[in-house]
Amino acid sequence: MDNPIFPMYPQIYPYQAEREAKLADSVQQNGLEIAQMEGCIRDLNEDYAMLNSKNDALENNKEILTAERDRLQRKLEDAERIVQDNAARFPIWMDEMRAESVEEVIRGARNLKRDLTNDFNNRINSKQEQIKANIGIQAKYDKEIEELQPQVDRKYQEQRIATSELIESREEHSIEKEKNEKIRSQMKRKVCSGCGCGCYAEDIDDPVGAQHDIPSDSEEKEIPDFGNYNFRARLPKNAKTELNRMSPI
Repeated sequence: MDNPIFPMYPQIYPYQAEREAKLADSVQQNGLEIAQMEGCIRDLNEDYAMLNSKNDALENNKEILTAERDRLQRKLEDAERIVQDNAARFPIWMDEMRAESVEEVIRGARNLKRDLTNDFNNRINSKQEQIKANIGIQAKYDKEIEELQPQVDRKYQEQRIATSELIESREEHSIEKEKNEKIRSQMKRKVCSGCGCGCYAEDIDDPVGAQHDIPSDSEEKEIPDFGNYNFRARLPKNAKTELNRMSPI
């Protein structure tokens, strides 16, 4: 911070810049931590969405398997009805054949019914086992989702806390910045150099004159004369209070 009274001695408050730098680093660090938390939350949400997608696929597969089971059951019933409907006609079909041939046909029809029944039952049992396995997988994913949910909730809580701390830090930084600007504006007020009375330029009705000689901007940049210089009169009225308040010691 430039010294408006003694240009050759910049940074009257060197620790103020250090404080602002530390505060800016704190805000930046909070931002990085929030970004990391948001990345973790995104990953968890992606995992959660993937598990939900798998869960939906399992539900659809279960419905498909159930429909297939019902379809096979209907085919089995149709086959049994066909065998029953045609069982009485076998002797008529074999009217001109030997009696043992009729018995052979009937026996073959019964064997066909048995084979179809066994085949359908095996396929239905196989599908049912797949359904049970898929239900087990579904329960596993439900458990994983249940375990992940507290982590997601905890991450959101951490994010809310970090965001709150960041907002407070930014508000504190804004207050400090406003105070610093106020101090800078007070230090830059022009002091009468004609009579050394310590009055400010904006408080003088007629600042240009023999009694109140206000230095120009170019003159303020020159090295002041330390002969009979009234240092105390040229300081702002509250400069000493501000220096004591802001002193790190």
